Amino acid sequence: MRPHKTMTNKQQEEVCRIFETFTTGMQAALQAAVKNILTTVLQRQQECDQRNVPAVNQHNHPQKHNDQHTESDNEEILDQGNEQR
Repeated sequence: MRPHKTMTNKQQEEVCRIFETFTTGMQAALQAAVKNILTTVLQRQQECDQRNVPAVNQHNHPQKHNDQHTESDNEEILDQGNEQR
């Protein structure tokens, strides 16, 4: 059996720096992706509000429009946006 090669301290430090850089880059990419997703969702919600399109409930009856959005309203807006694609 061949002997295992060991890494020098300098090589180990370099590997640690590579992983730290990689981790930092991945974190920044993930944060940017989440920010883009949230921005898109908010823009679509604002577009729907600006068009003043009444939401439709499960029975295809228009709902009363009010100035306050609930969590289910936001989900409905997202669902409608996905259906339009």
